[in-house]
Amino acid sequence: MHRHPRIHIRAAAVAVALALLAATPAGAQDHAHAAHGDVGRVHFPTSCSAAAQPAFERGVAMLHSFWFDQALRTFQQAAAADPGCAMAHWGVAMTLLGNPFTGASPAEGELREALAAARAAVAGARTARERGYAEAVLALYHDYPSVDHRTRLRAHEEAMRGVHQAHPEDPEAAIFYARAVIANAPPADLTFARQLYAARLLEPLFRARPDHPGLAHYTIHAYDAPPIAGQGLDAARRYADIAPAAPHALHMPSHIFTRLGHWDESIETNRRSAAAEPDSNAAVHPNDYMVYAYLQQGRDAAAERVVRRAVQNTDRFYSSILGYNYVAMPARLALERGRWEDAAALPLSAGAPPHVEAITRFARAIGAA
Repeated sequence: MHRHPRIHIRAAAVAVALALLAATPAGAQDHAHAAHGDVGRVHFPTSCSAAAQPAFERGVAMLHSFWFDQALRTFQQAAAADPGCAMAHWGVAMTLLGNPFTGASPAEGELREALAAARAAVAGARTARERGYAEAVLALYHDYPSVDHRTRLRAHEEAMRGVHQAHPEDPEAAIFYARAVIANAPPADLTFARQLYAARLLEPLFRARPDHPGLAHYTIHAYDAPPIAGQGLDAARRYADIAPAAPHALHMPSHIFTRLGHWDESIETNRRSAAAEPDSNAAVHPNDYMVYAYLQQGRDAAAERVVRRAVQNTDRFYSSILGYNYVAMPARLALERGRWEDAAALPLSAGAPPHVEAITRFARAIGAA
């Protein structure tokens, strides 16, 4: 059956949109140590001991780049060096939240662990500023059995707004507040009012702290939409060099490159991200972005090689928030290459969550039309 080219383009665009939407941030003792180098530089004064402070700041740098497993271990090292370091417990609780931009709640076991860490942070806070941070992370967890995740994210944002207002001299308070604002931005608001508000908080700080990983990362998230993506291009081109050890920092620039059609830059940064990620299942997200970029350049064979390599050993990942990437890649190939029979025959994955199954069913319907 003949398909009009406009129908083909529209079908591919909707498939891409579905995939993207499915996924879719001092009165203390001032220690001079800073986390720096391969994860960027963070200066976050606390009342923790000199033995714990460097690990704490490095953990914050990793947290800002969503290198969660490494951040968790590093915060635990800080807590071991100084069991009374409330902010190390705060870091554990913040890390266990995972990516706030997905809208997905942590699993039950992680919620319990995070709640215990948040309570330890509140109990151990030695300054009003630290108590503000601790109470803000406690807002994410303390009533999780009875209050939904989105409501708790909004409570966290409000608490971080209070920390920022009480401590306007503290850049980390502004950064974590801006992250929460972006995470809670209504997806249907095409004025991007909250994202632009967050960007106004972040950009002056980024000019003063050009090697801070969180400022680059959340600036990209603030502008992660085609109408405003151009304003995030500078952050996108700098972030991978700020934190080259963090796989997510290597991938994240491609959110802006994709919105702007900078396909070569998207392919290269996602190639680096996938190569840096030891877990092949976690590398599926940059691989999906790489496939999309190759297809926009008409490099079908290169896209197919990535798909063939990436879709191995996927059973456990279909229940993840990123499971959609596995089904989006073959759907993209079939739809964008006009392989309608292949699209109609895409296999459904047993036990796949709705946001994953919807992509395959949509592609099958287009293929069978």
